Amino acid sequence: MVQCLTRVAVLTTLAAVLAVSAAAQGNVLFGRGGLSNKLAAAAQAERDGNGHGAAGGVFQMEGALEVVSHDAVTVLASDGTLFEAWLGPDAAATAAGFAAADQVGDDVTLEAVFINPLYVTADSQFFNLRLLRLTRQRAGSGRELARALASPAWREAGNRLPPPSTSPAATPPPPAAPADPFLEAARTAVLHYAAELPNFLVTETLTRRIRGGGNSGTDHIQSELAVAGGREYRSAIVLNGRPWPHPFAQLSGLNWNSDFAERLLPIVSPACGAVLHREGAQKLQGAAVEVYSFRLLPSLCAGSMRVGPARAFPSLVGTLDIDTTSHLVRRLEESYQRLPESFEESSSRDTTDWGEVLVAGVAQLLPKTSVLEVRLRDGSTYDVSARYANYRRFETSSHMTVVGPAPPPATK
Repeated sequence: MVQCLTRVAVLTTLAAVLAVSAAAQGNVLFGRGGLSNKLAAAAQAERDGNGHGAAGGVFQMEGALEVVSHDAVTVLASDGTLFEAWLGPDAAATAAGFAAADQVGDDVTLEAVFINPLYVTADSQFFNLRLLRLTRQRAGSGRELARALASPAWREAGNRLPPPSTSPAATPPPPAAPADPFLEAARTAVLHYAAELPNFLVTETLTRRIRGGGNSGTDHIQSELAVAGGREYRSAIVLNGRPWPHPFAQLSGLNWNSDFAERLLPIVSPACGAVLHREGAQKLQGAAVEVYSFRLLPSLCAGSMRVGPARAFPSLVGTLDIDTTSHLVRRLEESYQRLPESFEESSSRDTTDWGEVLVAGVAQLLPKTSVLEVRLRDGSTYDVSARYANYRRFETSSHMTVVGPAPPPATK
């Protein structure tokens, strides 16, 4: 789902329109399926070229205020779901007003209208809701305030709300584990490899299948994926043999992000607090590996998953297969846990395998395949398999011409 390192290519459920079919435990004023229907209609209107207007339907919920950014507001529902709404054309003034009057954890009512997906470059994301009004009901207190402060969202960079006056209770650190020289060597190797990996291009070929729950179908997507500075850029997208003329993020159904640079970092970085346990040695594709299980609690390190306007911070569990010679990861398997009921996904398993490839004549350990299986609460299953081939070095250059008055002659 997500993001990698030695470079991991983990797939992920970023904006699966079909995966949102429940509301946040009665707080959202839509029945089961209402939210997904509205999102699907908005996405279809966008594909039909109807522009970014109101897609119809008012969204209303009560919850705890978490984030006011420069152009959006985020409110936490009682089940842990975060809902984001774009502030509209006067975002700067609106955000300043909220930041001056409100605090993290305040009990508020969010009213918004569904819009056709609007891409905001400054946030590198689409918004599906535009704010109508945000009404403060009362200052946060008690269990509701504690729940708001337990969410990692309010700690995100760019939150214009003042820090809460009540500090959240500190989470006790996990018991100190016995020294593990092999694991420490792996941490060092993975972090160094992530920092030194060059920019590259790769051909990504992906197959998505859905079955069960009254649904069935298969499609094929190919694109040229550029990874530069830890970010992904896809071009030359082909869907079922035909060019896809829209932005990559607007592909309907289960979407993904390979994230070649970041997924492993929360697992191996000591500051993120992942708990790892050695499970034993084995062979993987002819290489000797040490297998470690891991658990990473919801945090900014673990990151969030997004489904339309809904977002959540799940916990992550899984295993790492670490090469005994290079100390680099050869396989990552991970799953989400503790997803809110408003997410139609009930379980997931994401597995990425690395292998040696040549990039500009230099051997690198890079993802070769990735497989994601997502089970939804209606009984249907998504299977997404990706292959990565034709790695090559990616270089960029620029030339700047300054036009203006001629410089004065040099003095002697």
